[in-house]
Amino acid sequence: MELICPICQLPLTQEGRSLRCRRNHSFDMARPGYVNLLPAQQKPEFTEKYDGFFHLTDMQGDVENARMHYILRDHDAAKLEQKKADAQAAAAFLNRKYGEGTVTVTLRDSYFNMKKCIEPCMHIVEKWVLSYCGNKNLSTGYCV
Repeated sequence: MELICPICQLPLTQEGRSLRCRRNHSFDMARPGYVNLLPAQQKPEFTEKYDGFFHLTDMQGDVENARMHYILRDHDAAKLEQKKADAQAAAAFLNRKYGEGTVTVTLRDSYFNMKKCIEPCMHIVEKWVLSYCGNKNLSTGYCV
């Protein structure tokens, strides 16, 4: 399994203590670890609106073990699947480097964009909004 550059999608190759693509995007490996292999520009603080992200919400560890909990979010289902694959690829890379079973990834879907589910029933939502908001101040505009 190869790692790809999260910026340009070209394959990454190891050059000394870094990973680099043909367009010269470089990722530091001076402190190898899972966090360093996930795309830094896809952290919540670097994204906006509908951009997807990897969000580290919890990290615990001791001398022998470390555990990290991430939220992977994207409004585009294909891009979300790619984020899952990127997480698995980072784990596979570390397992090749440090031995099988060093890193495990457990993925659990907990939420999806509901737009696809709501669109076929939008008339119900619109009817509710009109009935609920219809008795309110008519100078206020409502948008569904």
